Amino acid sequence: KLLVSMKSAYKQIMCNLMDKIHIYNFLDDNDDFIKMKLLKVERNTRWLTTFLVSFILMDWLLWSVIPLRNNIINKDRIANRTIRLETCLYMWMPFDYGYEFRTWLITHAMNVYLVFTGGLVLSFNDSNNFIFIFHFLGHVDILRHKMRTYFTVKLNDTDTKGKIVELIKYHSFILSTFKDMEAGFGANVTLNYLQNLLNDSLLLYQIMVGDKANRLTYLFMMQFHMGGLIVMSFALEQIRIKTEDLALDLYQVPWENMSTSNQKLLIPILLRMQTPLVFEGALGLQTGVRPLASIIKSTFSYYVMLKSSIE
Repeated sequence: KLLVSMKSAYKQIMCNLMDKIHIYNFLDDNDDFIKMKLLKVERNTRWLTTFLVSFILMDWLLWSVIPLRNNIINKDRIANRTIRLETCLYMWMPFDYGYEFRTWLITHAMNVYLVFTGGLVLSFNDSNNFIFIFHFLGHVDILRHKMRTYFTVKLNDTDTKGKIVELIKYHSFILSTFKDMEAGFGANVTLNYLQNLLNDSLLLYQIMVGDKANRLTYLFMMQFHMGGLIVMSFALEQIRIKTEDLALDLYQVPWENMSTSNQKLLIPILLRMQTPLVFEGALGLQTGVRPLASIIKSTFSYYVMLKSSIE
Protein backbone atom coordinates (compact mmCIF):
# COMPACT_ATOMS: atom_id res chain seq x y z
CA LYS A 1 0.00 0.00 0.00
CA LEU A 2 2.94 2.33 0.51
CA LEU A 3 4.01 1.70 -3.08
CA VAL A 4 0.48 2.47 -4.29
CA SER A 5 0.53 5.80 -2.44
CA MET A 6 3.66 6.77 -4.40
CA LYS A 7 1.80 6.67 -7.73
CA SER A 8 1.40 10.01 -9.48
CA ALA A 9 -2.36 9.47 -9.80
CA TYR A 10 -2.64 8.94 -6.04
CA LYS A 11 -0.64 12.09 -5.29
CA GLN A 12 -2.72 14.09 -7.74
CA ILE A 13 -6.08 13.13 -6.29
CA MET A 14 -4.82 13.73 -2.74
CA CYS A 15 -3.79 17.24 -3.80
CA ASN A 16 -7.26 17.81 -5.28
CA LEU A 17 -9.13 16.71 -2.15
CA MET A 18 -9.25 19.99 -0.26
CA ASP A 19 -9.17 22.32 -3.28
CA LYS A 20 -11.67 20.63 -5.61
CA ILE A 21 -13.33 17.47 -4.28
CA HIS A 22 -14.23 18.34 -0.69
CA ILE A 23 -17.91 19.28 -0.44
CA TYR A 24 -16.92 22.33 1.62
CA ASN A 25 -15.87 23.98 -1.66
CA PHE A 26 -19.49 23.78 -2.88
CA LEU A 27 -21.18 25.26 0.19
CA ASP A 28 -24.01 27.66 -0.56
CA ASP A 29 -25.46 29.88 2.17
CA ASN A 30 -28.87 29.56 0.54
CA ASP A 31 -28.82 25.76 0.26
CA ASP A 32 -29.24 23.84 3.50
CA PHE A 33 -29.11 20.51 1.66
CA ILE A 34 -25.39 20.89 0.88
CA LYS A 35 -24.67 21.86 4.49
CA MET A 36 -26.55 18.79 5.71
CA LYS A 37 -24.73 16.56 3.23
CA LEU A 38 -21.34 17.93 4.30
CA LEU A 39 -22.10 17.28 7.98
CA LYS A 40 -23.24 13.74 7.17
CA VAL A 41 -20.12 12.97 5.14
CA GLU A 42 -17.82 14.33 7.85
CA ARG A 43 -19.68 12.40 10.54
CA ASN A 44 -19.55 9.10 8.62
CA THR A 45 -15.86 9.60 7.85
CA ARG A 46 -15.06 10.37 11.47
CA TRP A 47 -16.92 7.35 12.83
CA LEU A 48 -15.44 4.96 10.29
CA THR A 49 -11.90 6.22 10.86
CA THR A 50 -12.43 5.81 14.60
CA PHE A 51 -13.63 2.25 14.00
CA LEU A 52 -10.60 1.32 11.89
CA VAL A 53 -8.00 2.98 14.12
CA SER A 54 -9.56 1.58 17.32
CA PHE A 55 -9.48 -2.00 16.08
CA ILE A 56 -5.94 -1.73 14.75
CA LEU A 57 -4.71 -0.13 17.99
CA MET A 58 -6.40 -2.81 20.07
CA ASP A 59 -4.82 -5.44 17.87
CA TRP A 60 -1.42 -3.75 18.22
CA LEU A 61 -1.79 -3.72 22.00
CA LEU A 62 -2.57 -7.45 22.05
CA TRP A 63 0.34 -8.26 19.73
CA SER A 64 2.60 -6.34 22.10
CA VAL A 65 1.31 -7.62 25.45
CA ILE A 66 0.51 -11.29 24.80
CA PRO A 67 4.14 -12.30 23.98
CA LEU A 68 5.22 -10.55 27.17
CA ARG A 69 2.57 -12.44 29.13
CA ASN A 70 3.61 -15.77 27.60
CA ASN A 71 7.27 -15.08 28.40
CA ILE A 72 6.43 -14.42 32.05
CA ILE A 73 4.41 -17.63 32.28
CA ASN A 74 7.16 -19.69 30.61
CA LYS A 75 10.17 -18.00 32.23
CA ASP A 76 11.46 -21.28 33.71
CA ARG A 77 11.30 -23.09 30.37
CA ILE A 78 13.00 -20.13 28.70
CA ALA A 79 15.77 -20.22 31.32
CA ASN A 80 16.26 -23.93 30.53
CA ARG A 81 16.30 -23.06 26.80
CA THR A 82 13.33 -25.37 26.22
CA ILE A 83 11.41 -22.64 24.37
CA ARG A 84 12.37 -19.26 22.94
CA LEU A 85 11.31 -15.80 24.03
CA GLU A 86 8.26 -14.66 22.08
CA THR A 87 7.85 -11.35 20.28
CA CYS A 88 5.31 -9.90 17.86
CA LEU A 89 7.49 -9.83 14.73
CA TYR A 90 10.22 -12.30 13.87
CA MET A 91 13.07 -11.00 11.74
CA TRP A 92 16.69 -11.93 11.20
CA MET A 93 19.01 -10.10 13.57
CA PRO A 94 22.81 -10.17 13.93
CA PHE A 95 22.34 -11.24 17.55
CA ASP A 96 20.35 -13.87 19.42
CA TYR A 97 17.08 -12.59 20.88
CA GLY A 98 15.52 -16.00 21.49
CA TYR A 99 17.09 -16.60 24.90
CA GLU A 100 18.94 -13.40 25.89
CA PHE A 101 16.60 -11.02 27.71
CA ARG A 102 18.44 -7.77 26.92
CA THR A 103 18.63 -8.37 23.20
CA TRP A 104 15.02 -9.60 23.24
CA LEU A 105 13.92 -6.39 24.97
CA ILE A 106 15.59 -4.25 22.30
CA THR A 107 14.09 -6.37 19.52
CA HIS A 108 10.61 -6.41 21.04
CA ALA A 109 10.62 -2.63 21.56
CA MET A 110 11.57 -2.15 17.90
CA ASN A 111 8.93 -4.66 16.79
CA VAL A 112 6.25 -2.91 18.83
CA TYR A 113 7.07 0.34 17.03
CA LEU A 114 7.09 -1.33 13.60
CA VAL A 115 3.75 -3.06 14.18
CA PHE A 116 2.27 0.22 15.45
CA THR A 117 3.47 2.10 12.37
CA GLY A 118 2.30 -0.62 9.99
CA GLY A 119 -1.13 -0.71 11.62
CA LEU A 120 -1.56 3.04 11.26
CA VAL A 121 -0.51 2.86 7.61
CA LEU A 122 -3.19 0.22 6.96
CA SER A 123 -5.94 2.13 8.76
CA PHE A 124 -5.05 5.53 7.30
CA ASN A 125 -4.89 4.18 3.74
CA ASP A 126 -8.32 2.61 4.11
CA SER A 127 -9.63 5.80 5.72
CA ASN A 128 -8.48 7.77 2.67
CA ASN A 129 -10.48 5.41 0.48
CA PHE A 130 -13.63 6.06 2.50
CA ILE A 131 -13.09 9.83 2.56
CA PHE A 132 -13.16 9.98 -1.24
CA ILE A 133 -16.03 7.50 -1.57
CA PHE A 134 -18.24 9.38 0.91
CA HIS A 135 -17.51 12.75 -0.69
CA PHE A 136 -18.19 11.32 -4.13
CA LEU A 137 -21.53 9.89 -3.00
CA GLY A 138 -22.31 13.29 -1.50
CA HIS A 139 -21.66 14.96 -4.87
CA VAL A 140 -24.02 12.51 -6.59
CA ASP A 141 -26.74 13.34 -4.05
CA ILE A 142 -26.13 17.07 -4.54
CA LEU A 143 -26.44 16.68 -8.33
CA ARG A 144 -29.72 14.83 -7.87
CA HIS A 145 -30.93 17.58 -5.53
CA LYS A 146 -30.04 20.25 -8.08
CA MET A 147 -31.95 18.44 -10.85
CA ARG A 148 -35.02 18.16 -8.61
CA THR A 149 -35.04 21.77 -7.39
CA TYR A 150 -33.55 23.99 -10.11
CA PHE A 151 -36.59 23.95 -12.36
CA THR A 152 -39.39 23.97 -9.77
CA VAL A 153 -39.73 27.74 -10.19
CA LYS A 154 -40.54 29.58 -13.38
CA LEU A 155 -37.39 30.66 -15.24
CA ASN A 156 -36.76 32.52 -18.46
CA ASP A 157 -34.67 30.97 -21.22
CA THR A 158 -31.45 32.66 -20.12
CA ASP A 159 -31.76 31.52 -16.50
CA THR A 160 -32.78 28.04 -17.62
CA LYS A 161 -29.71 27.82 -19.84
CA GLY A 162 -27.51 28.91 -16.93
CA LYS A 163 -28.94 26.17 -14.71
CA ILE A 164 -28.48 23.55 -17.42
CA VAL A 165 -24.86 24.59 -18.01
CA GLU A 166 -24.24 24.37 -14.26
CA LEU A 167 -25.66 20.82 -14.22
CA ILE A 168 -23.49 19.83 -17.18
CA LYS A 169 -20.33 21.19 -15.53
CA TYR A 170 -21.16 19.52 -12.22
CA HIS A 171 -21.83 16.17 -13.86
CA SER A 172 -18.58 16.46 -15.83
CA PHE A 173 -16.77 17.16 -12.55
CA ILE A 174 -18.31 14.01 -11.05
CA LEU A 175 -17.20 11.89 -14.01
CA SER A 176 -13.64 13.24 -13.95
CA THR A 177 -13.43 12.73 -10.18
CA PHE A 178 -14.61 9.15 -10.60
CA LYS A 179 -11.88 8.46 -13.17
CA ASP A 180 -9.29 10.02 -10.87
CA MET A 181 -10.50 7.82 -7.99
CA GLU A 182 -10.16 4.69 -10.11
CA ALA A 183 -6.65 5.69 -11.16
CA GLY A 184 -5.57 6.69 -7.66
CA PHE A 185 -7.26 4.04 -5.51
CA GLY A 186 -7.95 1.18 -7.90
CA ALA A 187 -4.79 -0.71 -6.92
CA ASN A 188 -5.45 -0.15 -3.21
CA VAL A 189 -9.00 -1.49 -3.50
CA THR A 190 -7.82 -4.55 -5.44
CA LEU A 191 -5.16 -5.21 -2.79
CA ASN A 192 -7.86 -5.10 -0.10
CA TYR A 193 -9.91 -7.74 -1.90
CA LEU A 194 -6.84 -9.90 -2.56
CA GLN A 195 -5.62 -9.60 1.02
CA ASN A 196 -8.98 -10.71 2.40
CA LEU A 197 -9.18 -13.58 -0.08
CA LEU A 198 -5.83 -14.92 1.12
CA ASN A 199 -5.90 -14.06 4.83
CA ASP A 200 -9.47 -14.42 6.08
CA SER A 201 -9.57 -18.22 6.01
CA LEU A 202 -6.29 -18.36 7.98
CA LEU A 203 -7.60 -15.87 10.52
CA LEU A 204 -10.84 -17.82 10.86
CA TYR A 205 -8.88 -21.02 11.42
CA GLN A 206 -6.78 -19.37 14.14
CA ILE A 207 -9.94 -18.06 15.82
CA MET A 208 -11.70 -21.43 15.78
CA VAL A 209 -8.93 -23.93 16.51
CA GLY A 210 -5.82 -21.88 17.29
CA ASP A 211 -4.12 -21.05 20.56
CA LYS A 212 -6.60 -19.61 23.06
CA ALA A 213 -4.10 -16.98 24.21
CA ASN A 214 -3.96 -15.48 20.71
CA ARG A 215 -7.62 -15.98 19.79
CA LEU A 216 -8.68 -12.44 20.75
CA THR A 217 -5.84 -10.98 18.70
CA TYR A 218 -6.95 -12.78 15.55
CA LEU A 219 -10.57 -11.86 16.27
CA PHE A 220 -9.71 -8.15 16.20
CA MET A 221 -7.70 -8.69 13.02
CA MET A 222 -10.67 -10.43 11.41
CA GLN A 223 -13.00 -7.59 12.39
CA PHE A 224 -10.61 -4.98 11.01
CA HIS A 225 -9.97 -6.67 7.66
CA MET A 226 -13.39 -8.19 7.00
CA GLY A 227 -15.32 -5.29 8.53
CA GLY A 228 -13.42 -2.77 6.45
CA LEU A 229 -13.96 -4.82 3.30
CA ILE A 230 -17.70 -5.12 3.94
CA VAL A 231 -18.13 -1.38 4.47
CA MET A 232 -15.98 -0.56 1.44
CA SER A 233 -17.87 -3.01 -0.79
CA PHE A 234 -21.27 -1.61 0.19
CA ALA A 235 -19.99 1.95 -0.25
CA LEU A 236 -18.69 1.16 -3.75
CA GLU A 237 -21.96 -0.59 -4.53
CA GLN A 238 -23.77 2.61 -3.53
CA ILE A 239 -21.91 4.43 -6.31
CA ARG A 240 -23.50 2.10 -8.85
CA ILE A 241 -26.94 2.28 -7.22
CA LYS A 242 -27.00 6.07 -6.89
CA THR A 243 -25.82 6.70 -10.47
CA GLU A 244 -28.06 4.03 -11.99
CA ASP A 245 -31.23 6.12 -11.81
CA LEU A 246 -29.82 9.63 -12.26
CA ALA A 247 -31.32 9.75 -15.75
CA LEU A 248 -34.80 9.22 -14.28
CA ASP A 249 -34.48 12.44 -12.28
CA LEU A 250 -33.39 14.29 -15.40
CA TYR A 251 -36.43 12.90 -17.24
CA GLN A 252 -38.63 14.54 -14.59
CA VAL A 253 -37.31 17.99 -15.49
CA PRO A 254 -40.09 20.04 -17.18
CA TRP A 255 -38.73 19.75 -20.70
CA GLU A 256 -42.00 21.05 -22.15
CA ASN A 257 -41.39 24.48 -20.59
CA MET A 258 -37.95 24.84 -22.20
CA SER A 259 -36.93 26.25 -25.53
CA THR A 260 -35.63 23.90 -28.20
CA SER A 261 -32.04 25.10 -27.73
CA ASN A 262 -32.19 24.37 -23.99
CA GLN A 263 -33.68 20.95 -24.63
CA LYS A 264 -30.78 20.16 -26.95
CA LEU A 265 -28.34 21.12 -24.18
CA LEU A 266 -29.84 18.47 -21.92
CA ILE A 267 -29.56 15.61 -24.42
CA PRO A 268 -25.76 14.98 -24.07
CA ILE A 269 -25.88 14.86 -20.26
CA LEU A 270 -28.94 12.62 -20.46
CA LEU A 271 -27.04 10.19 -22.69
CA ARG A 272 -24.06 10.15 -20.30
CA MET A 273 -26.33 9.37 -17.36
CA GLN A 274 -27.68 6.22 -18.99
CA THR A 275 -24.62 4.21 -17.92
CA PRO A 276 -24.17 3.68 -14.16
CA LEU A 277 -20.71 4.20 -12.69
CA VAL A 278 -19.13 0.92 -11.56
CA PHE A 279 -15.84 1.31 -9.70
CA GLU A 280 -13.18 -0.79 -11.39
CA GLY A 281 -10.07 -1.68 -9.43
CA ALA A 282 -6.66 -2.63 -10.77
CA LEU A 283 -6.52 -5.59 -13.18
CA GLY A 284 -10.14 -4.90 -14.18
CA LEU A 285 -11.65 -6.04 -10.86
CA GLN A 286 -15.35 -5.21 -10.65
CA THR A 287 -15.93 -4.09 -7.07
CA GLY A 288 -19.04 -4.13 -4.93
CA VAL A 289 -21.22 -6.70 -3.22
CA ARG A 290 -20.67 -9.59 -5.67
CA PRO A 291 -16.91 -9.98 -5.14
CA LEU A 292 -17.51 -9.52 -1.41
CA ALA A 293 -19.95 -12.44 -1.40
CA SER A 294 -17.46 -14.54 -3.35
CA ILE A 295 -14.70 -13.79 -0.83
CA ILE A 296 -16.94 -14.69 2.12
CA LYS A 297 -17.85 -18.00 0.47
CA SER A 298 -14.20 -18.69 -0.33
CA THR A 299 -13.20 -17.88 3.26
CA PHE A 300 -15.43 -20.59 4.71
CA SER A 301 -14.54 -23.05 1.95
CA TYR A 302 -10.80 -22.57 2.51
CA TYR A 303 -11.32 -22.80 6.26
CA VAL A 304 -13.07 -26.17 5.96
CA MET A 305 -10.40 -27.41 3.55
CA LEU A 306 -7.59 -26.18 5.80
CA LYS A 307 -9.12 -27.71 8.90
CA SER A 308 -9.74 -31.09 7.27
CA SER A 309 -6.25 -31.25 5.75
CA ILE A 310 -4.56 -30.50 9.08
CA GLU A 311 -6.73 -32.92 11.03
